[in-house]
Amino acid sequence: MRGSFRNYVDAAGGSVKLDDGATLAEDGSFVFAAWPGGDLVIEPDGRATGAMRLQGSITFEAHGGTLKSALTELGLKACSDGLNQDVHRIPV
Repeated sequence: MRGSFRNYVDAAGGSVKLDDGATLAEDGSFVFAAWPGGDLVIEPDGRATGAMRLQGSITFEAHGGTLKSALTELGLKACSDGLNQDVHRIPV
C-alpha cells in the first residue's frame, strides 16, 4: 500500500486496522506471515518460481466511514516478468 494513501487516511482522521496476523513494522511497512504450503523460491540470481499466500488483512476507514476498504487474501506468484502481487480488494 502506497504511503501517500496511508497518509491521506491518517490526515482525514481515519484509521488503519490490522487483523488476522498482519502487523506494522517500525518503519511503517506492513508485515504478513506466509501460510504453510507455499512453494515460492527466490534464487540468489533473483529468479523466482512458485507462489505463496499471506496471512492477515488491512482495513482502511476515513471520512466517518464513507471511505472503507479492506485488503485481504494477499499472495505472491512468480511469473515470466517477475513477482506479481495478488490482492483481493473487498469493500466493507
